[in-house]
Amino acid sequence: MKYDIIINPMGGAGQSVKAWASLQREFDNSNIGYQEYFTKGTGDAIDIAKRLTCKGSKRIIAVGGDGTANEVANGILQAQDEGFGTETAMTLFSSGTGNDWVREHRISRRAVEFVKSLQDDRQHIQDVGLIDYYDENYKQQSRYFINVAGLAYDAFVLKATEKYKKTGLASKLYLLHVFKNLLKYKPEKVRIRADDKDFTKTVYTINIGQCRYSGGNMQLVPHAVYDSGKLAVTMADSMPKWEVVLLTPKFYNGSLLNHPNVTGFECDRIEIRSLNNKEVMIEADGEFLGYTPVNIRNCSKKLKIFAFESV
Repeated sequence: MKYDIIINPMGGAGQSVKAWASLQREFDNSNIGYQEYFTKGTGDAIDIAKRLTCKGSKRIIAVGGDGTANEVANGILQAQDEGFGTETAMTLFSSGTGNDWVREHRISRRAVEFVKSLQDDRQHIQDVGLIDYYDENYKQQSRYFINVAGLAYDAFVLKATEKYKKTGLASKLYLLHVFKNLLKYKPEKVRIRADDKDFTKTVYTINIGQCRYSGGNMQLVPHAVYDSGKLAVTMADSMPKWEVVLLTPKFYNGSLLNHPNVTGFECDRIEIRSLNNKEVMIEADGEFLGYTPVNIRNCSKKLKIFAFESV
């Protein structure tokens, strides 16, 4: 089996080059065939993964963070939109700061264990979400996501930490910015249609997930199951700022839905529109996308995953 490996040298605040060096050493020691490809900027991993998938690649390894995994997944899925890549599977050798997607799938961050996990070539599948949104130029775009999307406060905080990504401090400072930005953030009034239910809410944040972890081990959608066929949704209603601070332990221990001001449910599709005089921010898989109105749905596609550890 030959592996196509897409390396984002800027991923993980530049740690991807070191991660690839350790992984490459194990590939060479094990006499495993591979071809390496280095990205040069945003969107390159999408283009490379799409091209490889259309040419018949069966196994693609991303080296980088959750954002790199998102780009590679989008490239594979875009190729599938054109009728290619039904046998293509992907994985991530993580050098990122969040490591949330690999945590969900039990994919090792150690090169030796990662290479060992390739030997039996086991696979499983996960659901894929599709987001229609408006970018910063207010042009409508569509993007697949494979982990967690966040609107309102979640995206607001992520936007505030973007400048720290290249330094590797984004995930380390994320919780600090959660508290810091509370003082300047106002909850958003939104109109929501989830499947056939319509309602209006004032929310701090909304998270929609295929998987449980985001923001560096936070479980903001603790009820998400990656192959359930449903989107998992969490909504935190407007509440006093001190109460948001007291919620912090629940972000990490999986008990967020036990709070009376937090609601969780599942759906196939959710549409969200702002009822304020400004649009609401949205991010997906740790990357800022743009603004509402958004239409998010669990699509019929499935993503094949490999190189995970046994339970």
